[in-house]
Amino acid sequence: MDERKLSLEKCKGFWVGAVYADLNTKTLRKDDLSQPLSELSFSLLLTLVEHQHNPLAAEQLQNKVWQGVVTGNENVKQRISILRKAFLALDEQEHIKNIRGKGYLLAQPVKLDYVDKTLKIWPLVITILLLMLGVAVWASWLYSSAPKVLKSEQYQLAVHAGDSITLANKKSDLAFCLDGFDDYVEAFNSELDIGTGDFSLMTWVKTSSMGQHIIVDKRYEDQVSDVQGYAFYIDDGFLALQLADGDGSWYCQEPDSSCTFYDSKAFVSDGQWHHVAVSIDRDRTKGIRFYLNGQLNSAFDPTGRQGSLSNEMPLRIGSRSSFKTGLFKGAIGEIALHHRVLTPSEIRQQYALGNSRNCSGSGSKGGI
Repeated sequence: MDERKLSLEKCKGFWVGAVYADLNTKTLRKDDLSQPLSELSFSLLLTLVEHQHNPLAAEQLQNKVWQGVVTGNENVKQRISILRKAFLALDEQEHIKNIRGKGYLLAQPVKLDYVDKTLKIWPLVITILLLMLGVAVWASWLYSSAPKVLKSEQYQLAVHAGDSITLANKKSDLAFCLDGFDDYVEAFNSELDIGTGDFSLMTWVKTSSMGQHIIVDKRYEDQVSDVQGYAFYIDDGFLALQLADGDGSWYCQEPDSSCTFYDSKAFVSDGQWHHVAVSIDRDRTKGIRFYLNGQLNSAFDPTGRQGSLSNEMPLRIGSRSSFKTGLFKGAIGEIALHHRVLTPSEIRQQYALGNSRNCSGSGSKGGI
């Protein structure tokens, strides 16, 4: 077997069949069409390109792409599926094949697009010097900046209990402005637990990031056994929800899992403000309802998750509760948690009120 690894050094992109992948923008293109990829999806593609002659098993992809983060074969399959769909949106040819018993392999030839070799030396030297200066400035900033974590006891997070539990920046005109690097908001309040009841979540969001990013998360998870709680998040630009009642495997795709993903058709990662909401009536077959800008978007069946969602973890805005991952890059407005199912008219009314929070005038780290 050919074990050579293809080097992408000095490349600005490459073709996989008739589809061009831009290393700078992490975008697939063909003719006038384009498909942006998340960091994780693009890393997966790069790994397949670098090992284009060697099928890679799911376990090998876990080691090379996820680099030590605990994940499972089903997550690899899901990411392969996302990458296949991106190619299929541009070209009807098969681009990734699964060789039984061996692993995943690119199905189309790879051609590298090299940087112009006539590049003069002095512009290159100047670029390197500027990069070194930038790294020095960044390192200086990093050394002097502690991670920005908002906690309720710091009095920058306002928590109000009434008909709903609201979480908002104490400054009435500021959203939670998160950098996607080390910012998140954390709140401890027993009213944020759901138990076995119905509930609704509602807020405004603004982001252009792809990948998986948390809006609200209150789950216990150890990446080994049971998961318990709820998460409202964005997955490759689309709103999604996870319900976990602590009975079964950590991998949501497995038949005996303790959690279920519900992926809506509501795309929000376009850099614009969007009003987003989800209501969960746990006894109805179409009890999960996603709303985008006041309008019903999609519905799902939550009846398979009747156990308690309560746990001892804090609620986090912009990060997973149990790990510092899934960090949100963008802005999140006031969040409302209702211990009941909101009606469509109530959600439309809240959307009609508009968003009074933003990130203008905030510091370099945003409104926190």
